[in-house]
Amino acid sequence: MIVSANLSSIPFLSSTDSTRASMSSKQIQQALTSMNTEIPYVIGSDYHTLVESSKLGIHLAEADGEVLYKNSDIMIIQYKNYSKSIQDLYIPPIKKVSATYGTKLRFALDVGKKFKKNDVLACYDCFINNVPAYGYNTFTAFFPFFGFNHEDAITVSESFADKARYTLVEKVYIPIYEYTLMQEFYKDENNSYIYFPGVGQKILDDIVCCLIAPRDSATANYDTLKNKVQLSLKNMSLSDLLTMGFSGDSKFAIDRIKTKVENGIVSGIKIHRFKKPSTQVMIDHKLETILDKIYSTYGDFITGVYNELQNSFNYQYVEYILKKYYIYIDKNTGTRGNISLNNLCYLVELEISKDCKTVIGDKLANRSIGRFLD
Repeated sequence: MIVSANLSSIPFLSSTDSTRASMSSKQIQQALTSMNTEIPYVIGSDYHTLVESSKLGIHLAEADGEVLYKNSDIMIIQYKNYSKSIQDLYIPPIKKVSATYGTKLRFALDVGKKFKKNDVLACYDCFINNVPAYGYNTFTAFFPFFGFNHEDAITVSESFADKARYTLVEKVYIPIYEYTLMQEFYKDENNSYIYFPGVGQKILDDIVCCLIAPRDSATANYDTLKNKVQLSLKNMSLSDLLTMGFSGDSKFAIDRIKTKVENGIVSGIKIHRFKKPSTQVMIDHKLETILDKIYSTYGDFITGVYNELQNSFNYQYVEYILKKYYIYIDKNTGTRGNISLNNLCYLVELEISKDCKTVIGDKLANRSIGRFLD
């Protein structure tokens, strides 16, 4: 039998066929977290193995210590009489687990709180009171398949469908250059930034924003694009500007930046400025004004984190935290997300999230994992 931490959550393991248990163990590892989950009535007695090996859904104290710092993204703790004296933890309100699925923070210690070894520092939806809770205790109907076994677990209860909820989350990166033009896609929405939705605002279908660029922008370099945009705008009439990117014979095309989380809500905004305002010359001054407004609201957050951290930690550690969580750049590719940072004026990051519920007919588990966990 293949041994793994996930096997410990399978009840009556000793009475289970080894091949089936191995399949279930692998599929438990791939299971998605859900909201409103419950501690199972029956669970393997050595489930602590799963708790201690999980770094995604729960953080346990490795020794006695105290919480030194905490904000909406990170927690910094200090251990006493332990080789790893200071440790940083990533604890955002919504954490991505797989594809566009996310899990919500259930609990986190506050600043100044002292803890003992193995205390819970922070945990997400899939743990309750230090116990794995990635499912629901339900009444199920068992239908044999030609008298031998059963297949999929299907939702047939309206009350269960309403209780079994899950979270979708995706981060969308929007590059802004000096030549960037954008459609005012959200101009009729309250509390929006005209080009972008604001925090707490619903995405229109799956469109986050609309970039307008010359039709051959994919093959042109930065200077060529900038000159082409300037020249084209100079020679266009007012009616051309109003329909820019829409007519078939236009020199411009619309690049719709989309999200996989349709009709989601903007749950967070971060914006990075790569050029000083005095050195950049953006063609669209209205867009620049909007970006300055977003930066004054959300860009100063990073400055605030820096100021808070430097009061308690040395410069090297503060720099390490900022680079790791807020201004991370892939050293090999010079990118953040999938965006190259060359010649950027701004990089806008929108976090889109959505709470969903199951519906009657949804498949919850296949036969291998459903056999043990239904």
